[in-house]
Parts: sequence; structure tokens; C-alpha cells
Amino acid sequence: MAQMAQCGANKRNGSPCTVSVGVEQEYCWWHSPTNAQARQQAASRGGKAKANPLTRSLHRQLEKLAEDVAAGDLAPYRAAVIVQALNTRIRLVEVERKIAEQEELRARLELLERARGGGRWGA
Repeated sequence: MAQMAQCGANKRNGSPCTVSVGVEQEYCWWHSPTNAQARQQAASRGGKAKANPLTRSLHRQLEKLAEDVAAGDLAPYRAAVIVQALNTRIRLVEVERKIAEQEELRARLELLERARGGGRWGA
């Protein structure tokens, strides 16, 4: 079995990088000059995910509820019931997101398995 080496670069704080690399490699993916463009593209995408319209709507509704209760325009017990319904919607959105993520990962895994020429889990 090939022995693993350690990345030859230093972290931002000056300490040595501790990521293992292959014997023929000098740097890990994070420090390799050949990956500079890919790292830059990934960093530029970070934090730019757009909130979906439902999420924005839920934010607005919660803010309005808080304002109405604070102003005395809405009884707190009524707001509490509305918040319970909104929380249920929020949980539903999260479940839908997780299902979509799992379906995407399953499809990607199946493509990888087909590319390897093997069946499920390489069998």
C-alpha cells in the first residue's frame, strides 16, 4: 500500500498543513497551485445562495407578527398559534430540502457506480 505524505504548505496562521497527500503529490487540494482557479470559483459562490420566495415570505410574516404584538395590535396568544403554523411550514420546507438533497446524491452515486462499471456499492 502506498505511504501517505503530508502537504508541504503552511496554513494562514503559519503552522504546517496536516492534510495527507499521495506520495507523488507535494500539496493537498487546498494548497495545490493547479487548483487555484477551482478554489477561487468555489469561494466566489460561497454565501450567494438565493433565499427561496417561501423563505422570504416566512421572514416577513414573522417580522410582521412581532411588530403587531409589540404594538398591541395582535394578542400574544393569537400570534403564538400563528407562529406554530409557521414553524410547521418551516419544518416542511426543511424536510423537502433534505429529500431533494438525498435524491440528488443518490443520482450522483448511481452515475459514479455506472462509470466504474460496477453495480450498487461497487458489487
